[in-house]
Amino acid sequence: MKIKRMVASYMPNSLIYGKEYSETLNFLLESEKFTKEEIKKWQLNKLNEILKYSNENILYYKELFKENNIILPLKNLEEIKKIPFLTKKIIRKNYTKLINSKIKGKEYNTGGSTGNPLKLFKSRVNSKKEQAFLDYYMKKLGLKTFRTKKAIIRGDIPKKEKIYEKVGNELILSSYLLSEKTLNDYIRILEKFNPEIIHVYPSSIYSLAKLIEKNKIKLKIPNLKLIFSSSETFNIRQKELVERIFRCRVFDLYGNTENSVHATNLYPEKSYKFNDFYSYVEIDNNEIISTSFNDLGMPLIRYKTEDEIEYIDKENFIIKGRTQDYIYGRNTEKYPVVGIIFGQHFSAFKSMGNFQILQNEYGKIDIIIEGEKNLTLDNEKEIIRILKNVSNNNLEVEIKYVKNIERTQRGKYKFLIQNIGKEEK
Repeated sequence: MKIKRMVASYMPNSLIYGKEYSETLNFLLESEKFTKEEIKKWQLNKLNEILKYSNENILYYKELFKENNIILPLKNLEEIKKIPFLTKKIIRKNYTKLINSKIKGKEYNTGGSTGNPLKLFKSRVNSKKEQAFLDYYMKKLGLKTFRTKKAIIRGDIPKKEKIYEKVGNELILSSYLLSEKTLNDYIRILEKFNPEIIHVYPSSIYSLAKLIEKNKIKLKIPNLKLIFSSSETFNIRQKELVERIFRCRVFDLYGNTENSVHATNLYPEKSYKFNDFYSYVEIDNNEIISTSFNDLGMPLIRYKTEDEIEYIDKENFIIKGRTQDYIYGRNTEKYPVVGIIFGQHFSAFKSMGNFQILQNEYGKIDIIIEGEKNLTLDNEKEIIRILKNVSNNNLEVEIKYVKNIERTQRGKYKFLIQNIGKEEK
């Protein structure tokens, strides 16, 4: 597998992924000329194509459309609202009925951030199209994907638990071993490799940036052109620090393991933009509902992603993250974790490294801070006071320090560990 990955890192993706990849990439480049009306027309045609196919080949949708008297083809995009939502609960209950037996592919699980992984089916073609979209974004940023030196800090585990390993023109760095003690090794390795792109989890690059800032290190990576982040929520405050420390563009791709939606952001722009050719997106009570255009192995039609947006104005929005990410007050009040934490502008943020919220009972939370105790007593009092005020005294707060915050099996950093309110998820 390592030899295959090494050889592939020097080959153009058109050779690796073949016809479906090339056709998708060429279409995306041509679609830049589309007007808004042409985009809507394309989306309607694509939706009708997928709905017709699903009605003929997927038992779940055949039964669903019949029960709800869904008449195809749709006459306009609004008519898709007649189709009931697809939820994770429905997928678990109807997994076999949702799979297309005519399509070759494989089963896989989502990360299971709520403690209950979701089993899905992905066609072989899907991964080829997925790569075409990723390469399209790089081309839009003026970057090549062929023979580009790339460092990766995304949960990959180097062999023999080393800090890094080099595979072809890729440098794989551990997300787990980064610490104050190993920081100089990470800096030395990155500077020597001198990548053009660093592909990261937001939490990984933010942790590295915080350590670099704390230790007043000036990086020397002259070829670095882009920080490419994905798979976690990446807020403005974190992006600002990363851009300042690494002195390059910061591009964030919002997506999900289900491959049902893409939205992109290039800092310092605040707003994200959905990719109209990746999926058809609806917003229902700020929740993202998506219908994917790329996979007929297990079509996800009107899928409730459980991710939320927040509007900056009538057209522009940011990605807030999971709808289930709430802190609960003593009387079961629900406080969105992004708003109640990052919306308060604690002065202590400047001194804090990674931190995590833990809730085991209503009305009480622990703030777990990674590393040695680095907050003053006034910092701690400020955090406790503000959180009590914004929750109308419905939250008790305790601050604790740990050597390392545990990551998930995929190397992701979970901001909230919520052990109550699971019956609502």
